[in-house]
Amino acid sequence: MLARTLLLTTVVVCPLLGACAGSKDSSPTFPTVLIDRPVYFTNRDGSDTVASPGLYDVMPHGESGLRLIPSHSHEGFLIQATAFTYEEELASPVALAVPDNESDYHVVLLRPGGTGLDAVGSLTQVRPRGIGSLSLSKSKIKEALARLHARQQMIETLKAYPRRPLGQNDWQYQIDGQWMTETQAIQYLARRSK
Repeated sequence: MLARTLLLTTVVVCPLLGACAGSKDSSPTFPTVLIDRPVYFTNRDGSDTVASPGLYDVMPHGESGLRLIPSHSHEGFLIQATAFTYEEELASPVALAVPDNESDYHVVLLRPGGTGLDAVGSLTQVRPRGIGSLSLSKSKIKEALARLHARQQMIETLKAYPRRPLGQNDWQYQIDGQWMTETQAIQYLARRSK
């Protein structure tokens, strides 16, 4: 009975306090990225791993790696990345998921000070040699940042509309008498502003 009570207390109290050692919640906050399709990456040891669609915290790991931590798990996986520099001004780290062509998919971590890490994945299991060395162009990074900033501004705009919870950290918004998800609301407002 005592063991059951301690287990129940740990399960309920630790997430509320963020005090469980080793949990994702106890670490510093890292940027989150949405990977919208299965992407095949190369692990640090050269083996393959797949990132399923979902939200991931993106953490740097040394000079040539990223750790992706799924939102539904405390365990993540390491993938190979290439260091690069960029010219945009950032106050905090930013993570981007950028499809590059028909088969390449990049997860990029931009850090303040002009340095970043770029992990190149593939949308197919069959990958050409040297895919890990294909860095995303600076113009595509700039475009992805502009899209991210536009989305963040739209989310700020949504705060002016009535909302109701749809799930944990997920909302529905009422615009022009219609209830819509956050994604639908952003698309609706973007179309309306054109």
